[in-house]
Amino acid sequence: ITDGLYDFFRCPFFCRKISPYYVVSELLVPENDSLIIEAGCIIYTNPNYWIRTLHDAYITAEGTETDSIIFTHNPNQPIVGWGGIYLGHAPENTSVFKYCTIENASRVEGGNVYQGSGIHGFDTNILIENSVIQNNRTSHFAGGGIGISALECKLVLLNSTIRNNEDVFTPPGGGGGIRIYDPNPGSVIKNCIIYGNGLVGGGGGIDFTFAENNIVFKNNVVYNNYAFDGGGIAVFFNSNPIIKNSIIWGNSVYPGHPLEFRQIYVYASDFEIVSSIINEEHCLFYNTFEIYGQSTPAGYGCDYPNYDFMNTDPMFVDGENGDFRLLPQSPAINAGTGELDPDGSPPDIGAIYFHLTKGDVNFDGNVTVSDIILLVNYILTQHTLWESQSWSMDTNNDSNLNVLDLILIVNTILEG
Repeated sequence: ITDGLYDFFRCPFFCRKISPYYVVSELLVPENDSLIIEAGCIIYTNPNYWIRTLHDAYITAEGTETDSIIFTHNPNQPIVGWGGIYLGHAPENTSVFKYCTIENASRVEGGNVYQGSGIHGFDTNILIENSVIQNNRTSHFAGGGIGISALECKLVLLNSTIRNNEDVFTPPGGGGGIRIYDPNPGSVIKNCIIYGNGLVGGGGGIDFTFAENNIVFKNNVVYNNYAFDGGGIAVFFNSNPIIKNSIIWGNSVYPGHPLEFRQIYVYASDFEIVSSIINEEHCLFYNTFEIYGQSTPAGYGCDYPNYDFMNTDPMFVDGENGDFRLLPQSPAINAGTGELDPDGSPPDIGAIYFHLTKGDVNFDGNVTVSDIILLVNYILTQHTLWESQSWSMDTNNDSNLNVLDLILIVNTILEG
């Protein structure tokens, strides 16, 4: 693909049969047109060239769990990097990325100051689901992995991983993993893992700036990101995200910066934290502007009335190596707010729920005599239980653990 405007009459979509594609100059999707990318395609792009939509154009890239779509740099080039994906000026259309990997973009010179490195949206709608945005880098104050900015831009980001992205713009920076700037109502980030991202300025994991439309940030993990201010999250200038059932933990700041900046940094904003886990002593809420008619004084700590969270280790299986499943003893299990988990238990906090089964007290996936022994032991000793054990033992849902629950487990085993 060498001629900028791709010949959409010759091939209106990218086909798996002739993949991989090599983009060796700027690829522009024409006005009022679309680019459809089939599952299994690989798109290699040369350094400093974009994949870009013009007015009212959009991209649909729908992979599958076993057949993803990969956007990456051209491995035959001596320089690692490409310009990323730029989606602009299509307020009536939605670009869709499902089961995609967008990686290794690095556009650090020239271009628009709000251009994101991996994928960027301006005046359009974007759906990203079951995807990985990784190893992207920008110097444009725009979000290393994902950036959306102004003019009716709506982002729906679901079940995805944003990792090892970087924005090297000088302070105040703009979101190492994600930057949300003035989003449209209806923007949602849910069941996502945001880790290992960083930047020189504020919001190593994610930066909300002028995000006044109650963007929903639900059941996410923000872990091991780094920045000057707000290693995990930065909230600037009348932003009001709703952070719910999420874990903000293990984030850091550059050497010499106060520890209070590690997890969350808030400036001139008013937002909600609901049923979440945050390392409390490493938060800074610093509000000096008048917010919604109310003057909020500067202050340290996490004791404002809109902040409902626990300061306790979430107990990941192996967070240091990217495994954010919960251990059975995790305090995040059944501790969330809202709709039930798929197994019928109360909602968990975090991105990956811990599956529970009534009667399976040892969590081995089966209801057996071993589970009976554990329940009998509890009835006799009344020792302290994990929340996951308590819910699994209460087979008749009466909030009491006794011989009636034991009978139901025995019946389950007998019925096979």
